[in-house]
Amino acid sequence: MIENKPGAYWWWMGSAVDKENITWNLEQMHEASMGGATIVPIYGVKGYEDRYLQHLSPEWLAMMEFAIKEAQRLGMWIDMTTGTGWPFGGPMITSDNCDVTVEYKDGELSWNFSGRNVKRAAPGGEGMAINPYSASAMKKYLKTFDNAFSTNENMALPRAMYHDSFEFLGNWSPDFLAEFRKRRGYDLQDHLPTLFNEGDDEAVARIKCDYRETLSDLHLEYLKTWVNWSDSLGCTTRNQAHGSPSNLLDLYAAAG
Repeated sequence: MIENKPGAYWWWMGSAVDKENITWNLEQMHEASMGGATIVPIYGVKGYEDRYLQHLSPEWLAMMEFAIKEAQRLGMWIDMTTGTGWPFGGPMITSDNCDVTVEYKDGELSWNFSGRNVKRAAPGGEGMAINPYSASAMKKYLKTFDNAFSTNENMALPRAMYHDSFEFLGNWSPDFLAEFRKRRGYDLQDHLPTLFNEGDDEAVARIKCDYRETLSDLHLEYLKTWVNWSDSLGCTTRNQAHGSPSNLLDLYAAAG
């Protein structure tokens, strides 16, 4: 017999959690016939600052493990966002691997930080959003989690890792021109005016189609890097792909 139960987002506000209340919350969910919960650490409540836990600190990891083991005791599951708030990002993100937007002016191409920071970030998770078109940026991002999880080789980990809403603002990557040439077979540098709407409609449409297909390819590779990393930990993945510039069916097929 196959049985499915609903789950819930479990907002850890300020990560101001303790064992007593973790147990109480999970038992309440269990009594309501819920199957599990997805931990999403977010900003805290004023007046509880002295109880905040820094994301991925030893104290935070201890509470994560306790929640997972308590859920298992109750026959439930725990999933967890690979970060805090949304989208992915935080203090480990630098100008080299952050979300960027491109500008073309007076024949010159430039790109800068998009201004997108992690929204609803939890303590210790504040910072710039990651470049969602870079597998190498994702690899660097995940090293922070590797370092945290490696403190205990027997650490209990969630059933699944979760990638929240695609709420990035970026439309470029520092290596985009090289990636475009490799994938599309010609140099976008020679067609920048057309990309930015100078020229006949058909030429603009063709260049923009190739540009968008390249963004799609790069985001899929970024996502697969996270999926493969999660697999290596024994975790499945859940992804909220809507809003991204990629083929949504490919993105949903990659996670799981």
